[in-house]
Amino acid sequence: MTRPLKRESVIDESDVALRERDVGTLGPGYLTLLEQAVGMKLLRPTVLDQIRVRNLNSKRVIKARVTGAGQVEVAM
Repeated sequence: MTRPLKRESVIDESDVALRERDVGTLGPGYLTLLEQAVGMKLLRPTVLDQIRVRNLNSKRVIKARVTGAGQVEVAM
């Protein structure tokens, strides 16, 4: 993604860019052509999206930015 997109956004050519990656480190479902992404609708948070997460120990809800599959980053 070239910019943060909101859930339900439809992806167009200006929203995606090809990047070289080691496919051994990628999870299932990665795309190899830009055309595979264009026209798709986002259904779940993507990298750079801001989401709310709950700390399971403290039960506190905070905002975090998605950094990867199952990973978020919290600004301190």
